[in-house]
Amino acid sequence: MSSAPVLPSVDGGFVLPEDEYTGEQLEEIKLLARLVHAEARGEPYLGQVAVAAVALNRLKHPDFPNTLWGVIYQPRQFEVVANGSINMLPNNLAYQAVLEALTGHDPTDGALFFWNPRKVPPTSWVWTRQVKLQIGDHVFAS
Repeated sequence: MSSAPVLPSVDGGFVLPEDEYTGEQLEEIKLLARLVHAEARGEPYLGQVAVAAVALNRLKHPDFPNTLWGVIYQPRQFEVVANGSINMLPNNLAYQAVLEALTGHDPTDGALFFWNPRKVPPTSWVWTRQVKLQIGDHVFAS
C-alpha cells in the first residue's frame, strides 16, 4: 500500500485523503488550489468551494477551454493570473475546498463567473450576467 500524496502548502503540506490520483490529476488539484487561494483566501470556506466550482463549471461549458489549464489561463479571465498571485503556495483550506468541489458540491448552482462588487464598476459587462448569489465578497453569476 502506498502512502497518500502530500501536496505543498503554506501550512506545511496537505495530505490527500487517498492515494489513487494520477500525476496529471495531482497537478490539476494543485493548480485549482492555487486559483482558490489567490482568488478567495480570507473568504468563507463555502466561497472557496464556490470559486473552485466556477472553474469546474467552465471546464464543462462549451464556451470555455476543455482543460483546467486552459480555463484558468484563458486570457483576461482571472486577475490573479495577470498579477501573478496564482503562483502563491495555497493553504490547506484551499485544497480542502477543491476536493469538495471535485466531489460535485457546487454552491453556485452552475455559475460561470464571479467578481467582487466593490472592485468592479457597475458599468462592467459582468453585471449583465444573471446573478445567482453572493458569498462573502464575491458575486456568482451564470
